[in-house]
Amino acid sequence: MAITLENFIELSAGLSGVSAADLPAGEKQRTADGDEATLGQIYLDRLQASYPAGLDALAAAWEAAQAAPDPMAHLRDQLTRPEAADLRKAARQIVKIWYLTVIDNPDPQATEKQLSGDLGQFQHGIVWKLIRAHAPAYSYQQYGYWASKPNGRDLHSNPLGGAS
Repeated sequence: MAITLENFIELSAGLSGVSAADLPAGEKQRTADGDEATLGQIYLDRLQASYPAGLDALAAAWEAAQAAPDPMAHLRDQLTRPEAADLRKAARQIVKIWYLTVIDNPDPQATEKQLSGDLGQFQHGIVWKLIRAHAPAYSYQQYGYWASKPNGRDLHSNPLGGAS
């Protein structure tokens, strides 16, 4: 069963512990072919390409969980079953892609163990917002922002003014 973007974002919110509104799913990015797509769609496409069977099984489990009074509790029960290794692996990749923008390489023979997105995705990892920091080597602020003490409220404000 293929998962829809809407269900993927709902499932991502439940698995990550971050509300759907706080996921950067609507951020626009350019794809390798020059088209524009949302980060949610790009992440879904990356996961479907790397973990098609596990993601389909997880989509089916999530769909079945919708009939339960507490869908996330039902899904957690499914994930803890000994035979649910593929479900757990797919769930882990969903959490990992939102927090860190990387996924595990599904090829166990590959020398590259992590598959990252493009440079436009790294700064959108939700880990940065949760720890109240910007991604290392990336800033939304103008050159020289570090010379002023941060205000502690808005990490994306620019104390120097101008475009950030």
